Amino acid sequence: MNWPGEIVTAFRAALDIEPADGYTSEQALQAILDETMRRAVWRAQGDPERLVGALRTPYTPLGSVVPSTVGGRVLRLTLHGSRWGRAVDLFNAFAERHAADLCAAFRDEAEPYDDLI
Repeated sequence: MNWPGEIVTAFRAALDIEPADGYTSEQALQAILDETMRRAVWRAQGDPERLVGALRTPYTPLGSVVPSTVGGRVLRLTLHGSRWGRAVDLFNAFAERHAADLCAAFRDEAEPYDDLI
């Protein structure tokens, strides 16, 4: 997905990414955002009306992607407090405004995860 510059910039400021060999920080960030949306669409069962709740309720798709180090693409990931919160808020607001488009774009790539707490 080609994420808006504002979201990418916010996550760049919110994260220190040490990519694994063969990956760049940009590729890792792209993977974080894309994988988050794949999981959110799976959790929402492809229903745009359920996407916001799928993103914001525990155990969140983003919260599940970060500790997994994005499928081995990242060696170390550091989150920066309030900058992290701002980035997440921007991401979620974008998803809310574009829920139908995002569900359509990621429906065939929906990725299940253990979302039970």
